[in-house]
Amino acid sequence: MQTILFIIDTLQVGGAEKSIIEIASRLKNYRPVICTLFSKNADLKTICISKGIEVIELDLTGRFWLLKGISKIRSVVNELEPALIHANLFKAELLTRVAFYKTKNLHIGSFVNDSYAVERYQQQTSNENFKLNIYKLIDRLTARSASHFTSITNSIAVTNAKALHINPNKITVIYRGRITNNFSIKHPEITDEPFIFLAVARLLKRKGYLELINAANILKQKGNMNFKVLVAGDGPDKSLFTHKVKELALVKHFEFLGTREDVPSLLQKAHCFVFPSHYEGQGGALVEAMFAAKPIVATKIPVIEEQVGNGELAKLFNLFDSTDLAKQMLWVYNNYNEATKMGLKAHNVAIKKFNIDVVAEQHEHLYSRLLKKQNR
Repeated sequence: MQTILFIIDTLQVGGAEKSIIEIASRLKNYRPVICTLFSKNADLKTICISKGIEVIELDLTGRFWLLKGISKIRSVVNELEPALIHANLFKAELLTRVAFYKTKNLHIGSFVNDSYAVERYQQQTSNENFKLNIYKLIDRLTARSASHFTSITNSIAVTNAKALHINPNKITVIYRGRITNNFSIKHPEITDEPFIFLAVARLLKRKGYLELINAANILKQKGNMNFKVLVAGDGPDKSLFTHKVKELALVKHFEFLGTREDVPSLLQKAHCFVFPSHYEGQGGALVEAMFAAKPIVATKIPVIEEQVGNGELAKLFNLFDSTDLAKQMLWVYNNYNEATKMGLKAHNVAIKKFNIDVVAEQHEHLYSRLLKKQNR
């Protein structure tokens, strides 16, 4: 059986990492092997082993990790002789592109983020934008080494192709999937208890939490809403958000839960899912909310519209607009029965588009097609 070698930065908990494990474990005609560049925070390694996936750790450290990694990854490939190499995330892709430039090794990359989104440049300092442009130049110069790319949405396929000067014909869009039976449908009744809005994302400004906090403040000032916003996630901007919540006297209406492993359970208890992100690769938490048939309020940006349509499956608000966000949250609060019907429609779409078994089959088909093309 031929080997597919997945190369990724680490096996810490993250959307790309979990997705690779689920895809790799479902390959029927290929033997999967996962190779990590860095051994720190290998939270998901035990899951790989439990699924029968071999894990190879390059254990790279220090400033010269790239130079050390080139010889190490070449040794791994010489020993395994994989039919195809699939690299994921920036450092893993950079190493793969440099190590196997102009070799016979078939290697492909992945677009999982809207790394060069206009919204990102708008929010960063000039120094941060300068650094990002350096990364983009390196990304663009090395991207030509890869034979093909997968992209988790059409939206970021377009933006990355433009930013990196890649022929769109070299990109195949395969959505990121989820295990369908992990999520059950439950719409809590309206009682004297608070109406629960749930947000799930890392605590970063680009996830739209400042807009969400301001929207909650607008709703609080109406005086007749019994609601609470629950936030599952952690991150470097936590102190900024907690300070803002205290400053606006929103402690009663806003609770930070930290990192949670029971998101399906939290979704069951929530009345509405809120996703105010400024830019995304796909939005894994959004897909999970769709599987759970939750009423959804999300940002009106191309990536999200690709998942939920232009208002057919979710209530969308204008980017950066806290007043509009509050308006859409209030609509769900006042029209809960109608909102749950939208959630059920979203669930039906998710079952068709984001089933992990279908996603794994699509990857396997792509690998076979690329290998067949190479062997002509």
